[in-house]
Amino acid sequence: MSRLHPILAAALLLLLACTAETDRSASPASEPSTLRLYYQGNEAVFSPAHWVSFRHIVFASLFRNGPAGEEGWLVDRWEVSGDERTWTYHLREDARWHDGVPVTTADIEFSLDMWNRSDDPDAELELPYVLEVLDDHTFSITYDNVGTRDYFHSDVICFPKHHLEALDPEGVFDWEFWKQPVGNGPFRYVRHIPGVMTELEADPDYFLEGPRLEKLTLRYGGIATVEILAGNVDMHIWASPMDQLTLKYDSRFEFSATLKPADVLYWNVSHDLFSDVRVRRALTLAIDRRELARVTGVPDDVPIVDGPADFDDLDGYPAPLPFDPSEARRLLAEAGWADSDGDGVLDRDGRPFRFTMLTHHDRQTAAAVVIQQHLRQVGVEVEVQTLERPIVKGRVMKGEFEAAISFGRYLQKNVFGSQMADDVREHGIESPIGYDDPELFLAWDAASTDFAPGASKRLNMNTWEILQRDVPVTFLIPDVEIVVFDRKIKGVNPFRGMHWLDQVWIEEDGP
Repeated sequence: MSRLHPILAAALLLLLACTAETDRSASPASEPSTLRLYYQGNEAVFSPAHWVSFRHIVFASLFRNGPAGEEGWLVDRWEVSGDERTWTYHLREDARWHDGVPVTTADIEFSLDMWNRSDDPDAELELPYVLEVLDDHTFSITYDNVGTRDYFHSDVICFPKHHLEALDPEGVFDWEFWKQPVGNGPFRYVRHIPGVMTELEADPDYFLEGPRLEKLTLRYGGIATVEILAGNVDMHIWASPMDQLTLKYDSRFEFSATLKPADVLYWNVSHDLFSDVRVRRALTLAIDRRELARVTGVPDDVPIVDGPADFDDLDGYPAPLPFDPSEARRLLAEAGWADSDGDGVLDRDGRPFRFTMLTHHDRQTAAAVVIQQHLRQVGVEVEVQTLERPIVKGRVMKGEFEAAISFGRYLQKNVFGSQMADDVREHGIESPIGYDDPELFLAWDAASTDFAPGASKRLNMNTWEILQRDVPVTFLIPDVEIVVFDRKIKGVNPFRGMHWLDQVWIEEDGP
């Protein structure tokens, strides 16, 4: 056999070495699949003070949104009493905290108590349920009525009693635990750099099928679009319409958008300023909700609504109340309000039409300022007071407010509190906002129990008609949730909230 020329042999060895190196770099096992997620907050992201969805990355809740709808998460199975008010839940016996300690009903009992305190620290809550612990993995809940069962589903997260019970409950929002949590969900804490990032990894002992990602990092600070364009992050969960406009011509990215319930302006109907339906209607007509949407970054094709609805099927719903300042002035004058001293503010019996509007959240604060300007045009003066979300919610639930902007998902609870349909029929209602017409409550009660085809839309349309007639609240702007992500991220499903992050994977396009 002839020998290779030394130069040719060296070149061949170099080619083989490069090929081997290329094969190693292309191997999926050579580098963990990591999703880098942008978050505008900080490393206390898993605290109750932050948005609930992010906690589902590390903490499991009782239920979650599955591909076919709601499914048990920590709950393995359940039984229901004949009147559908008492539910007996069985926890998964293989669920473990990330430190190996089993998840038990002691954690559930502790978590529900802590959750109620942290969600509404300034209110003395009359809880709409009674909890009974039956054994380490079984507990029952008896609800005030069927509708309040929603309270226990995806938003109720289980926390580890053995890590938290010795901490000062007064400082719940500031516990260091939230920065380095011990959870029971698909990803577990690894480390964090204050103000920069938190690193998580797939929990190898997770009780369900493990995540398809090996690592997940949350990056904080900076400008979202800059971080995405620079390749520092792969996904932004709550991109704004302006972010979408900036990035939509870049072929590296895809978008997915969903509509969430509208923010709601609650009127304290028992307050003498708002007891007259003509006044509540006038104030609604004086607000240009389309301009409100534009100012807060909501696209023009998002519909204005006057009640709960399926945004994918609005055919047949009544038209929303229009922007009509002239009719607003006429109704206010009909209700006895006039500018008798020429100062630009309406008055009646020597009292100016002036009130305080509570709000929270950056977008809601911006909306409140726009509403303040709109109402000034019809002679109504508004002071905007921005408070922490739990405080606003607690003040509304206790009826200690004049007007308040809050989330639409609290609508039924804020309007009617914790009521039972039978009590409403027999004794009327006691509403936090003073709205005492049982017709709307009974319509909502029917909507929570009637699952016949088309029933949901029919009952929602009926609800719209009642809300437009009585105007106990004013619907403001639907929340548009936009996810922007690199095309290599597969399996994105924003309809399932943050529950879907354990199901995404990374698939590089091309070599």
